[in-house]
Amino acid sequence: MSNPLWRTNDAFSGRSSYTTTVGGGRAVRSPGLENNASGLDGSYGLQAYPARQTDAMTHDDVIVRTFGLLALLVFTGVATWMFAPVLMFVGFPVAFVLGIIAGRRVAPGPGLCIAFTIFEGMGIGGLSGFFETAYKGIILQAVVATIAVFATVLVLYSFGVIRTSARATRFVVTATIGYMVFCVLNFGLVWFGVLPDFGIRSVTVFGVPLGLVISIVAVLLASYHLMRDFDYVQMGVAARAPRRLAWMCSLCLLATLVWLYLEFLRIFALLRN
Repeated sequence: MSNPLWRTNDAFSGRSSYTTTVGGGRAVRSPGLENNASGLDGSYGLQAYPARQTDAMTHDDVIVRTFGLLALLVFTGVATWMFAPVLMFVGFPVAFVLGIIAGRRVAPGPGLCIAFTIFEGMGIGGLSGFFETAYKGIILQAVVATIAVFATVLVLYSFGVIRTSARATRFVVTATIGYMVFCVLNFGLVWFGVLPDFGIRSVTVFGVPLGLVISIVAVLLASYHLMRDFDYVQMGVAARAPRRLAWMCSLCLLATLVWLYLEFLRIFALLRN
């Protein structure tokens, strides 16, 4: 669904404006996107100032923080996989709680974002180790597939080939909520031993695992959410949102990439079965 972190801040909804200080102490008011008749594209007509002279968020701020969080996630995941896979059962629950806390804050700080990444890395590392033991080489396959999807969506979005829309967003949000309910139900059935292996995902229809179809749909949903993440980053930069909000943008991108990675783990595991 549309990331709750975006909805907690007006910088990404076009309902706000920010005052930034530039050289000579002059304050510049940057209107929200609702004042621009052409919407997001027209917002680039806002007067720009050198990043070093303002406290406004830039694309570079988001890129640097995103790569930093990704590096921390990978480091924590590899360490957990090699030395303490059991920490997976600590990492995922704590990351879930921290995610809820972050979603309720207007601007999650670096401490919260880093803490979420560390515990998420524990969960991902332990789970990845389990899959790699059962299916050799599956981690590399999932990583390559995740990078390929991210790069494809980014390139197509950058050239304007694909765009989000209000109607598509409503559909995707509804579908994502339904998918979340399914995941919780399926997890419960597997956890309590009602169904084995992948639960409902293991059921076959005409010889095709149901989980394979569901995960492919989930990849499409996550890909659309990537476009939404890009949209909100563009809105924040155009509205001259405070630089501290770059952490929130990076956290949202990280969460979407983790979702993609997990779906590809499931897809390749089902194909191996």
